[in-house]
Amino acid sequence: MRLKRLFKNKILCLCVICIGLFSIFSIYLLTLNNNDTTLPTFSPTINNSVINEDLDGNGSKDALYIKTDDKNYLIQINLNGENSLSLNPSKEFSTLGEHKTYWPMRITIADVSRNNTKELFTQCSIGENPLQSIFIFKDGSYENVFSKENNILGLIDNSNNKTPKIISGKFSSGYMDLHSYIVSNNSLKEFPYLYKKNYIGDIIVCDFINLIQSFPYDSLQIPNYFSPTLDDSSITNIYTVANNNLNYIFQDCFFKDITYDEKGLPKDVSWTLNFKGIDSNSPKKIRNFTFDIIVTRLNDSFDYKITSLDLSY
Repeated sequence: MRLKRLFKNKILCLCVICIGLFSIFSIYLLTLNNNDTTLPTFSPTINNSVINEDLDGNGSKDALYIKTDDKNYLIQINLNGENSLSLNPSKEFSTLGEHKTYWPMRITIADVSRNNTKELFTQCSIGENPLQSIFIFKDGSYENVFSKENNILGLIDNSNNKTPKIISGKFSSGYMDLHSYIVSNNSLKEFPYLYKKNYIGDIIVCDFINLIQSFPYDSLQIPNYFSPTLDDSSITNIYTVANNNLNYIFQDCFFKDITYDEKGLPKDVSWTLNFKGIDSNSPKKIRNFTFDIIVTRLNDSFDYKITSLDLSY
């Protein structure tokens, strides 16, 4: 009987220990989730909002404030709760971007320099033209190293072991003109864009932009660059924008490669495409439409199909 009692006591102790370990592990997981500071790229800002992120690489979260006056966006950064600095427009432009409900500023934060400090990318508008800027942390403040009226911005090799590349360019007359840059020694350096044709699915994305800009259209045939595995809600989104009596104009986009093959080449690329929809009957009624799509490479010939599509407006 004593042996049975001792055996039961040992079993009970083991159960208590296991439950305790499980509880500690669960708390650890929750802590990891709560400390996750990954920012969604190409995310529309909310007026008078704040983003908390370690920008200067010292391990403490800094605060990035996005504000607006009557017309323009203003961005202020507080480092370590002490040093306050502002993001300044370039000499060529008088603003970081103008505030419009149908063309919100979008900010991307990423360490493309791989030096543990974050680069800042802003996309907005000036007049009815796109405006994008790149800021590099240098000598304790952020320097505006690039501002152009381009409507394409993206990152290649951002999540693998290769040197990250910044891609900037223009979509015009149905095609994209792309240029490549890297951050080296706190400077932005351009190099020739020598990637294979359709390397990031850009031909498919051009076709998609042209499709949206052809709406309204009441006899839509779904193009073959849409994957047959695309769910019904994605197809419904396309029919919705095709038949709501709006004219669409492409504004800007952001992309990044998100998965790779064994050679480190992009397999899946996410694109966020920003359009304004203008009411055919009331041209002053303008709304923002944003498509989040994923294009997936099918083979070594860089043939892509759209495998995911979400719409927000």
